[in-house]
This record gives sequence, structure tokens and C-alpha cells, in this order.
Amino acid sequence: MATLVEGGSWRDVRRTPVGSERRRLSDRQTGAMTVVAAGARFEGRLSGKGAVIVSGQVIGECDFAGTVTIADGGHWEGRLHADDVMIAGRVAGDVVARGRVEMGQRAQVTGTVTGLSVAIAEGAVIEGELRAGARGEDAPVVFSEKRHR
Repeated sequence: MATLVEGGSWRDVRRTPVGSERRRLSDRQTGAMTVVAAGARFEGRLSGKGAVIVSGQVIGECDFAGTVTIADGGHWEGRLHADDVMIAGRVAGDVVARGRVEMGQRAQVTGTVTGLSVAIAEGAVIEGELRAGARGEDAPVVFSEKRHR
């Protein structure tokens, strides 16, 4: 499969099977979680360790040692920096993952998405720049969402 990239050129996008070392982030989550529930709104700076799940709205910035999940229906406005990031909702701002970024089929991001590895479901939308790999050299993984939550 090929995709149009900035500058009007085409680039190969690889389809990679999911092996045990490439399990989805949601399959690897354990431990305590911080939750911004649907209907809740948080404004400010969020930092800490563990997992964060946003089903409501966050306006601010984040530097989290763990996985930040923007659930379907969740909205993040501002800079999001974490070990890993899963997006099923909307983000208006830059996303930086020290590890992996996963975008579900309903994900919408307006801003730059950066991660060592990036997985994008068919249907996800990025209005901005995508940087994958240590120096932006790796092509993102494209997958069809088979799970319906």
C-alpha cells in the first residue's frame, strides 16, 4: 500500500501482523488508572505515573510516565507527552510518545503526532505532521480495526 506524503511524493506503508511483542497497548495495560470520566472537564497540567483514560475533556498539557488513552468521545486540547498514547477520540495539539502511538478508526488529531512507532487504523484522521521512528524514518503501521467497543 502506498500513501501520499508531504511534498506530493508516494511512500510505502507497511502492513504488519500483530505478534506478541507488538500487542496493542490496551492489551498491555495493568495497574492503577487516573480517569477523566465522560461529562467531566479538567483544565491544567497533568503529570505522574501509570495509566490515564480520558473519556471527558482535558484542556492543558501532560507529561506522563505511562499510557495516556483518549477514549472514543474523549477530547484533549493541548500538548500531550507520555510513554505511550492511544487515541480513539479527538486531540487538538501535539502528541509526543516516547514509545508507541496507536490511533483507532475514529481518532482525529489536529497537530503533530510523534512516536518511535505509530499504528493508524483505517479511518483515523491526522491534520498535521506525522513523525515515526527515531529520526522519522519508519513508515507507520496501517491496520483495519476489527474490535468494536
